[in-house]
Amino acid sequence: MTDLGGKFKNESNALSVYGSPGNQYGDTMVGGEDVKTINKMLQDAFAAGQAGVGEALVQIGEHKGRNIFEQKAADQIRISLDDDGNAYVKLIIRQLDPGLGLLALAGGFKDQGETDQQAADREEMEEASGETGTLVSSYQIDRRPVAGDVRVWGGPDRADGVKNGDVIAMSTTAMVPVVRNAHLCDVQAGDDATNAGWVKFSDLTDADVFGIKGHAEMLEQAAQLAGIAEQLPQSFSASLQARNTDILVGTPEQRQAADDLIQSSHQTQPRKSAAPKQHFKK
Repeated sequence: MTDLGGKFKNESNALSVYGSPGNQYGDTMVGGEDVKTINKMLQDAFAAGQAGVGEALVQIGEHKGRNIFEQKAADQIRISLDDDGNAYVKLIIRQLDPGLGLLALAGGFKDQGETDQQAADREEMEEASGETGTLVSSYQIDRRPVAGDVRVWGGPDRADGVKNGDVIAMSTTAMVPVVRNAHLCDVQAGDDATNAGWVKFSDLTDADVFGIKGHAEMLEQAAQLAGIAEQLPQSFSASLQARNTDILVGTPEQRQAADDLIQSSHQTQPRKSAAPKQHFKK
């Protein structure tokens, strides 16, 4: 795929990239040895206290002449319990990389000035709106790097300092509301989700239906926090432990399996695309 960083013409500055054609902004993914290098930069910035706190965006260094930023995001892991205690989780199917065509948590970039909770609530409403249910308990998964989710920004220069050709490496906090019977209501997909719905924990038999490994890991952690880990099949945990790819470029079979899970849930057809919003999407 053509590198979107137009100001970098020298071959020595070329990044290894991949991505789905037609993505408007920010979804040309960094791969190969470059993603390993930038992942290490983000991990080191976390260890040094430079990343993982404070503003929605922090510059953490340079690589091949490009500015590297930590971009903070927030995810929502909304879990619904039925009257018998069976657990369901609200999930989307992404229409963009990373994880094109595979399952993901509702989530996205934090806007400047937002709290993690505000960002998670907003992103859920944009990507998978519907009944939120009666709150039973809530948890938070602390901010963490999202391994492998590293992107070349291909849109116009941003007011927050990210310019065309810069690289953003994702970190996220996940909010975990546990509610009653929200899964009985439809979910409306929107924004960068092609579909959305409630998936029963016991139906999640393979972690490779998630495009982003970190999302599957956070779901497993959320189940442990909520005291319902036994409802995730052992095959889910086994496939997650065996997985050695942070970001999947899904096979047709994996995408079909993800779609089948959503189609069998309580959901409606995706709404038409909304007008572009002022914040930047994950």
